[in-house]
Amino acid sequence: MELKEEAVRAVLISIKNCSKESDDGKINPFNYAVAINKIEDSKDYSKAELYYAFELLFKENMYFNIVDNPSYDHNGNLDYVRLRGLTVNGHELCKNLENPSVFKAVKEKSKKAGGFGIKTIASTCTVVATALMNDPNSINNLVEGVKNITGMVK
Repeated sequence: MELKEEAVRAVLISIKNCSKESDDGKINPFNYAVAINKIEDSKDYSKAELYYAFELLFKENMYFNIVDNPSYDHNGNLDYVRLRGLTVNGHELCKNLENPSVFKAVKEKSKKAGGFGIKTIASTCTVVATALMNDPNSINNLVEGVKNITGMVK
């Protein structure tokens, strides 16, 4: 199955939004499937691609604040894992992917490269977001550079 940037973005945003403070000021843990089920259907990804994106993010062990050990079904699929939300790295990646300019640049680079993994998506987001903070025109320069590189490879 192909990892889709749109699915990674949707999963992170949904998990961030599921992290709610209770009346006593504590964050109530929730099963990851609750967050995925709250994601609206899209032409950009299927439910299976959302679960796949979550599992890859989960396996990196740096994006989710995990409460308990996960449980797996008889087929070895992730069945249940309670979360309190995102880690600092998860929030950083989520914020970067929520930025339309950063997300557009990441998608453009990924499309030209034939797709990225989680670590490459995260590092590309960081580079693009940092460049955007320093020079608002850097996104256009980056996209044009990707187009030029693609033209040279053909």
